[in-house]
Parts: sequence; C-alpha cells; structure tokens
Amino acid sequence: KMEGSAVASSQKRAEENPKITLNNGHAIPMLGLGTYAPDVKEEPEALKKVLKHAILEEGYRMVDMAKMYENEETIGEALNEIFAMEGAPNREDIYLINKIWPTDHWAVEETLRGSLKRLKIEYVDMFIIHWPLGMMDEKTGVYKKRPMHQIWADMEKLVELGLTKGIGVSNFNCQLTMDLLSYAKIPPAINEIELHIYNPQTNFVQWLKKQNIYPIAYSPLTNYQYALPASFQKPGHEEPIILKIAEKHKITPAQVQLAWGMKKVWDFASNVPIFDQEF
Repeated sequence: KMEGSAVASSQKRAEENPKITLNNGHAIPMLGLGTYAPDVKEEPEALKKVLKHAILEEGYRMVDMAKMYENEETIGEALNEIFAMEGAPNREDIYLINKIWPTDHWAVEETLRGSLKRLKIEYVDMFIIHWPLGMMDEKTGVYKKRPMHQIWADMEKLVELGLTKGIGVSNFNCQLTMDLLSYAKIPPAINEIELHIYNPQTNFVQWLKKQNIYPIAYSPLTNYQYALPASFQKPGHEEPIILKIAEKHKITPAQVQLAWGMKKVWDFASNVPIFDQEF
C-alpha cells in the first residue's frame, strides 16, 4: 500500500508529464524510462528497484522495453507488484512499448504473445520493429531478410487482435519510412531513433512530425555504448557547454539534455517532472 502523501506526489508528477496524442488517437507520455540495462541483467532486483522508484516516486508513466534486452520477466514482476499495490498506478496508467528483433520477423504474432506471457500482461500500448534488418542464420550461415511489407501486414494484424493498441518502427531512415507509408493500412505511430546533442537529426525529426509520426529519442543522454561517435571524446554529462548551462540554472547535466530534446522535438521543456522550477 502507498501512503497518501506518496500517492499524491507521484500522481502530481505524472500529471505534469505532458502527453502527445499519436496518429492512432492514443496519448503517450513525453518522458519515459528505457530498460536496456546489460549491467544489471544478472541483478534483477536492481532493475525492479529502478522501475518502482521511477513509477511510484518520480511519476514516470511510460516504460520502453524489448525482448532482446532479456529482462521481460523482471520488468513484468515489477509492474505486476506495482499494479497490485493499493493506491498505485494500474495497468491502464502505464504506457508500455515493446519491440520485435530481426530474428523474429517470421513469427510476429508468436513473438508478441511470448513477450506478453513473460510480462504477465494482456496487451502492450505500442509494438515496434526494432531494426529494419535481416540477420545471419547461425545454423546455415545464410543471410535472411523478410520483405518489410510482409512484416508490416503481420504487425497490423496484432492491432486487430487486440494484442497492441498501436504499431511503430525504430531505426528507420527517411527512405524506409516513406516506402512503408506507401502501402501501410495502419501507418506507424512512432519512430524510435537515436537523438541527442551529438546526433540531432534535425531535418528528419521535422519530416517525421509532418508525417504525423512521433519521434522518440533513445540514448538522449549520449551514454549508450554504440551511440557516441569516436570523434566525441566526452559523454554529454561532461560536455563543457552542458556543464555551464547546468551550473547556471542549478540543475543536472541530464536535465539540460532532456530539456534540449523536448524543446527540439515538441517545443516544450518546462514544468515537467525532471524540473523543480521553470526552466
């Protein structure tokens, strides 16, 4: 059971987290929690602690996950423990994103059903294609790639089956997205791409918005091991201009980078849970 003051504080922060209405009519919180955490894969209790803190104390209402992260069972345990608590958010309050890995492109429905079983939930709010790639078959050594129009048709069926409320993509460039839009009966609602101060993708972000596709940033703090080009020797939280802005406004380097991202994508960067004052 959550204490009354804790419930009120968490709910206040959640209400301050702006929501964007997607092209499928459903609203998604602007701030979410990513769960790619290879360093704690062998320490499930650490990940559960982070999830509970983010949802119960910081007001996060969106969680991004993937089968490839190999932690769905742990996330499911944490979420269901939260849902069972009196006064805590329930399933309908938390926006859940999951992804399909290229090796599973031939079994789209089976893959999502497997994730739902591991998470112990009945549906996700958004199911997206993790990468538009083929993969090498480890047994035969043959490179295999299923045509995207076939994959997308199976993704659309998931919406009809009620296994997900929306479908989207990740790591799609402009050309791939344009091609998908030419035949999609249900257009992608989101495109989750690498976005941070070293990789702003300004033109692409603006184009996605014109297509009514919501850009979601991964690695917004630049500290993902594959996201930081070798030419940049400093992660974002050590970048001098970031440190200067943080010191001036008495906030953290992470808050500066998140504010930059929200301002860039949706022209909004104040009065949200990561700030204690207008910024």
